[in-house]
Amino acid sequence: MTASTTEAIYRAYEERAAAEKPRPYLGASALGDPCHRRLWYGFRLAQPVFFSGRILRLFSTGHREEGRAVSDLRAIGAEVWDRDPATGGQFAIPPLCDGHLRGHADAVAKGLPEMPDVAVLIDFKTVSVKKLELLKDNGLRLQYPKYYTQAQIYMGGLDLQQAMYLFVAKDTDELHCEWMTFDETHYRQAIQKAERIIASDRPPIREYSSADYFECRWCDYKNLCWGDEVAQVNCRTCVHATPVADGKWQCELLDAERDLDEQLSGCDSHLFIPELVGGATATDAGKQWVEYRHNTSGNVFRNVPKGIDDQSLPGHYSSREIATGNALLGDAGVDLIRAQFDGEVIE
Repeated sequence: MTASTTEAIYRAYEERAAAEKPRPYLGASALGDPCHRRLWYGFRLAQPVFFSGRILRLFSTGHREEGRAVSDLRAIGAEVWDRDPATGGQFAIPPLCDGHLRGHADAVAKGLPEMPDVAVLIDFKTVSVKKLELLKDNGLRLQYPKYYTQAQIYMGGLDLQQAMYLFVAKDTDELHCEWMTFDETHYRQAIQKAERIIASDRPPIREYSSADYFECRWCDYKNLCWGDEVAQVNCRTCVHATPVADGKWQCELLDAERDLDEQLSGCDSHLFIPELVGGATATDAGKQWVEYRHNTSGNVFRNVPKGIDDQSLPGHYSSREIATGNALLGDAGVDLIRAQFDGEVIE
């Protein structure tokens, strides 16, 4: 049985995480993910990603290891820059892809034994002993393609030619270094990949043929991609939202920029990107509505902006009602009750 103190500690991690705003950009650390669709869901803030308190604490342990690793490098005579003088935090690479691709490097070092006269990108990772042995056998590019792409983006952004990943085995404290050289071709391909994801107003095609594929089974968006879950109501899940220059977002309907708080709140004019309504298939559309047929019940219903279209009409629902994922949407009895009591479908 889990002790109440342990539960309270885990819960505190979860509460702190829940209070944080989501990352508003496509992260360079994630860009090496082979699934373009998963990256698009994250960039569009389609659903919140939940981590248990135990996992969040594990992340914190990895972050704390960074300070120790910096001290180790300085102890062997290396000069290490691990903080942005302007902010006191990790220093950011210059924003890429109109400000929608960003990242933060762990450190840059000079004076390492292998390359004493070269400034080198440094990143710190903790892994299990089993994963460390696989890394030694396979090399970083094959074993951790996301890390390889991350390093290429950082080197390109910071105009560096060399990178070193310092791995720490969590079980034994063994250290292992992986070196790589800047690959201009890989960097350009990664930037083009990011540009396609950012510019796409619909989710990319699935990378895999079945929800039972390994990558899908553990995906945070599995039930949205393959199942009947519906995305969150926010500006980025709306057909009217467009990413524009300087990392900003524009509402084409309102002809106005929307800051992050406004994006997260959404508005009554919200109209779902059709692929984000799980469990239903879009069958028709007009200027201010999209019609769906529920995959299970067969009910037909329309997504309409609240206050713009007449939601008293049978089968007309706002995005917030549709976000409940209720299979009774479009049911004649539900529509009758809504009309009689001026009601809404809620969770």
